[in-house]
Amino acid sequence: MNAMLMLLIIYTVSKGLEVIARTARRVFYAVIVGISTLFKVKRPSALTYPVGTVILFFSLTIASNFQEHLKEGLTIMPVLLFIPFHVVIPFTLLCIAFIKHRIKKTKALQPS
Repeated sequence: MNAMLMLLIIYTVSKGLEVIARTARRVFYAVIVGISTLFKVKRPSALTYPVGTVILFFSLTIASNFQEHLKEGLTIMPVLLFIPFHVVIPFTLLCIAFIKHRIKKTKALQPS
């Protein structure tokens, strides 16, 4: 019974890791295509090693162990990422949209 349970756990973990790896590949591909489009690089494959090196460097310097990774993810990231991306940026875009709409409305009402 223990062997079956262990095999089930190993299978479940491997499937979870497979999903994570598939998602990471898609995100990496999107980053490469986005950077190559932004900088008009003819061969996007030429960016794989430089971008991979930068990602590897940052992944090693951000957190040296898992406990530090959890601490940063639970204390620092909500302030640096979640609040700006979920509150500040949408509110700013909403204000810009209202201002643009108001300007467009006043220009339409003015006689030519």
